[in-house]
Amino acid sequence: MSLDQGSDGESVSDVLLNPPAVVCMTPWSTKRTAALVGIAVLMGVGAFVLLPGPSTATTAVGSFLSLTGAGELADTRELAAGTTTDLLIITSVTCDKSAGGLSGGTVAGFQALSGIVAAGASLTAAGVITLGTGGVAAPVTVGAISAAASTAAGAAAGAKEAMSFLDAGFAGADDFIMKVDGEQVMPLGRKFVSMESGQTRRTNIRVSFQGHARISLVEWDKGDNDDLGSLDVHGGMDANVPKAVITAPYEEDGSSYHVSYQIQKGKGKAEDVVGYMLCGSNQCDACMNENCRHQPYGNLDRDKDHGDLKDCPVGMRTTSFTKYPQWWPASDVYLRVCKRNVVKSKATCNVFVFEHGWFNGKRTIFDAGRYDMKQLKSKGVNNDAISSLKVGPGCKATLYQHGDFTGDKGIFPQGRYQYTDMIKKFKNDDASSLVVEHLR
Repeated sequence: MSLDQGSDGESVSDVLLNPPAVVCMTPWSTKRTAALVGIAVLMGVGAFVLLPGPSTATTAVGSFLSLTGAGELADTRELAAGTTTDLLIITSVTCDKSAGGLSGGTVAGFQALSGIVAAGASLTAAGVITLGTGGVAAPVTVGAISAAASTAAGAAAGAKEAMSFLDAGFAGADDFIMKVDGEQVMPLGRKFVSMESGQTRRTNIRVSFQGHARISLVEWDKGDNDDLGSLDVHGGMDANVPKAVITAPYEEDGSSYHVSYQIQKGKGKAEDVVGYMLCGSNQCDACMNENCRHQPYGNLDRDKDHGDLKDCPVGMRTTSFTKYPQWWPASDVYLRVCKRNVVKSKATCNVFVFEHGWFNGKRTIFDAGRYDMKQLKSKGVNNDAISSLKVGPGCKATLYQHGDFTGDKGIFPQGRYQYTDMIKKFKNDDASSLVVEHLR
């Protein structure tokens, strides 16, 4: 296979020389056949292996001994020393096919596509797919699948089936939500946005992360939200990844999306990194407080079996299961608490206030101290212009209605308070003074 040009105009060498890993939460037990086809495609063309030296495709060499247990590796890996805080920039998302099941003629194509994605994720977790000497994995992209389909290898049949699925025209729309590390990044200020089959939305979503970040796609539902799949991004170097594929974990949903993104090494902000997540059986939410204390769970499906809850993303580990007792004879239910293996934070107490909700607009940093209206303005914060805030470890922030620390007040312990969280404690755009206390 040539590493110069994919059939859709992408540079395949650019696609391969990127660190992220795709993890689509496809249960191995229910998709073993499709995943094996996917492994055959990936291994058959050597599309995801580069060794040091010239840019030529090389057949993968390695064992698959850890494949079936790959899902457990995510909870035990530690971030390497010197891990940087990187910036993930999601530039577009495209709905190839919305959720809503599969007809007879599309089942094989979806199985082939999801099998390739699942195989890529399994090989990545098992440490089989490597680039250069850094041990970082390549994503499964539309361009790479297209390149595999154009080869003469016998395993290319699966890739051709997958490309036929991607190229087919579908109808329907999803009530769409995108999250990164459990924090909703699209849309902001609304429950969901409509994504029609064949539609592309250009975005400028920017998220700081350390080591790994998980992009999760969700369909909003009045009862419980549906999981449309996820993709794990690996940081540590600059990257530009076009059209990384995300498929739904279950055929009954049958959706397929692709996202394009960039990674800028060292350009993220450590204080913005999500440290804890609370996971149900359908999705995970970023936690406001350490160990997810007092975390709302209305969006999450609790379950009596720990194994039915979503695993922690790569780079995070399970620390506990929060128990929710039920009246007899119903069984008690649980949610999984995930903690990032390494969370970089400043030793001093810091509070970050934002002009707009969802941590947007002008951002101002405050150390421990008392800030009346005049002092707020001297730091660039206008009167009545705070709509979200982040309170660092060991800190407590108090917002006051008036400029002399009087009137209504809202007390915020350590945590992340988007607009909807902040207004539960204090009115939007109503702060005229601020006190930041260092508790330890």
